[in-house]
Amino acid sequence: MSSIRALEARLGAWRSFRDVAHAARTLAAAQSIRWAAHAEHAARHLLWTAGFAHELLRPPAAPVPAIIAIGSELGLCGRLNRMVAEALAAAERARAPALRVAVGQRLISELHGQPGIIELAAPSSVAALQAISSRLVRLLTDLADPTQLHLTVILAARTMSSGTPEIEAWERAPTLPGAAAVPAHFVAPRAELTPHPQLRAPTAALHLHARVYHALCVAQASEAAARLQTMSRAVDQSDRRIAEQELLVRKLSQESTTQEMLEVRGGRRSVTRTR
Repeated sequence: MSSIRALEARLGAWRSFRDVAHAARTLAAAQSIRWAAHAEHAARHLLWTAGFAHELLRPPAAPVPAIIAIGSELGLCGRLNRMVAEALAAAERARAPALRVAVGQRLISELHGQPGIIELAAPSSVAALQAISSRLVRLLTDLADPTQLHLTVILAARTMSSGTPEIEAWERAPTLPGAAAVPAHFVAPRAELTPHPQLRAPTAALHLHARVYHALCVAQASEAAARLQTMSRAVDQSDRRIAEQELLVRKLSQESTTQEMLEVRGGRRSVTRTR
């Protein structure tokens, strides 16, 4: 009987865990949908600014390197932050940056207090994301003229079906799926376009802000997707363990019932023989 009670207590614990995991999965799914929608909107904005930048900007003669590494603020994302920290170290070895920024407390913990890194909290809302984007752009423009910056953004660009985040280092605006769909009337023919020098700095700043905002949105969407995959696996695992525990409880209960029936029957026989 004590073993059945122990199994029932364990079964109750697994059911409680499944309820928590199911609630966390539902929240992660809602966040994943929301951030994916914001990332799509930011991609469209980046696409339009890229049309300006393509025509008005030229590669800087003496680029000033800067790196922004985007991690997560919460857990349940697997090795996301460790992989971002490793990619940041590799980028630093390839090109010594004049500015390094780490976004997200989990990533900051992975960096173990390295000196010279500006630490920022990861955004938890669209308003916070907009504020962080503006602050990052101010940090970058204080470092150098936007036309002279060489910005590398390290982030989890997507999450694979296995739940593993795919880390990328964006040294320029990523190629977006709709890049070939820019309306013909938007970008004037090269022969007719005569860029004014005063347009270069504002155009670079606009494109820089679009890049940072889009990267933060993509990182948030990827983080939510990783958390969704983790919690989906937790729900599936808890369902399997609950099914196993329920089977064991039924088996032991049946064995206990059978044993009691045998004992009762054996007791009746002994009483009959005594009479």
